[in-house]
Amino acid sequence: MQLSRTMAERLRSGLFAGLTAAAATAGVLIGFGFARGAPWRLINSDAAIVFGNNARLHDDFNTTVTVTGLVVHVLSVLLWGLLFAIATRRVRVLWLALTGMLFASAVYVIDIVLLPGRLAPGFENALSTPELIVVFATLGFSLAAGAAMARGKIVTNDPEFRASQANPGGD
Repeated sequence: MQLSRTMAERLRSGLFAGLTAAAATAGVLIGFGFARGAPWRLINSDAAIVFGNNARLHDDFNTTVTVTGLVVHVLSVLLWGLLFAIATRRVRVLWLALTGMLFASAVYVIDIVLLPGRLAPGFENALSTPELIVVFATLGFSLAAGAAMARGKIVTNDPEFRASQANPGGD
């Protein structure tokens, strides 16, 4: 079975947006962890879906818990990225940032308010409201940035980048 061109573009855009957002939000969570003296606690809390609440007790890097937490985090944000790409297929690039923020607000409601505690991300209990806003704003903006990059619509003033885009083969 071959994907239609449109579906392949949505998949590519969703994967790119999701990976961009997963990296950005993981960085924010690790940064907030460092500020607390427990750099991996918030990532480890994502592993609670697999290991239960014991995962939230690990402050440091634990091969099993931390890797599982990272995998759960990346997979969940990839899913949101795919849904974002489907939801924004007709949204103009100029509106992606606003759409990303609205989408991230919906993700907040689903992840934090609607999902039962066992399925919630886990970091929400350790973060203040302003920190949660930062995490979900990062999610929204990075989904939008990733989708824009996948569409080839990121604007830069870097002359080398512009030259490479004008002549992608390098000839």
